[in-house]
Amino acid sequence: MFGGRGSSGSPCSSVPGRCRVGRVPSGAAKSFVDKLWFYACPGLTGLDEAWVSPSADLKVLSGLKCRRVLVYTAGKDRGRQYTAAVAESGWGGEIEAVEVEEEGHGFSVLNPDGENSLKMFAKVAAFINRP
Repeated sequence: MFGGRGSSGSPCSSVPGRCRVGRVPSGAAKSFVDKLWFYACPGLTGLDEAWVSPSADLKVLSGLKCRRVLVYTAGKDRGRQYTAAVAESGWGGEIEAVEVEEEGHGFSVLNPDGENSLKMFAKVAAFINRP
């Protein structure tokens, strides 16, 4: 998940200020996911917005209001792309990236008691609680 314009500027009403970014589906799954974005984020004007495609608009990323970002992804997700886009945007904060190569998308939801999931939960908690 990532934050951007803040809770009042987010097109995603279900989770103010944040949207999930996942792997790129194909075929029938892509058609379903494309439609799902518009349902989950009614303010979207297209699938090329930064909320859907993290590197689509570097101006949005350069305006992140937080001072640090944790990008935690499975090996097949777009974490590297997002991390690179934030760095390229000129945003002045701290970027911490963790990639779990051997896991698939949603691994922490599908197997919350797994070793990598527990490590992730601990890492996210430490990141949030860090001053």
